[in-house]
Amino acid sequence: MHRRILALALLSALVVPVLPLVAHAEEEPSVHSVASELMCQCGCALTVAACQEAMECTVADDIVEEINNQLVAGKSKGEIHTYFASVYGEKVLALPKKSGFSLTAWTTPFLAIAAGAVVLSVVVWWWVKARTGPTQAETSGPEQEEELSRYEQQVERDLRLLGDQ
Repeated sequence: MHRRILALALLSALVVPVLPLVAHAEEEPSVHSVASELMCQCGCALTVAACQEAMECTVADDIVEEINNQLVAGKSKGEIHTYFASVYGEKVLALPKKSGFSLTAWTTPFLAIAAGAVVLSVVVWWWVKARTGPTQAETSGPEQEEELSRYEQQVERDLRLLGDQ
């Protein structure tokens, strides 16, 4: 049982950090999909798409217009992200880059959770094992057999007394 839990925790530690990389595979970019991955620079803390939908924002309108111009020019989503990161800095990206230190920032929480799960499972396993006490083979001995014999004799005496009444 303990080995299964450990194997499951290790498998999770290896698979979970890769899922965001697989989920964001390159697709045909649209204005909305690119705008959803860029933060609006008006100070609202929303993505460009959400800011444009939620309120009247000239900054979001300008960014959407620039995204549209770059898509018409045939640029990919990555090239558009790179352009906006060069203009506004990496803070414009709603999702950090998946390379270098940013990759570490993405994977560290998942690895920490997996490591915590492994440690917690080991502690619980150790705690349960310690609480169960010694097994029957460890407790059986001449002293225990004598004590058991005395109890059996007492039970027989009590049954005889109940039968006499």
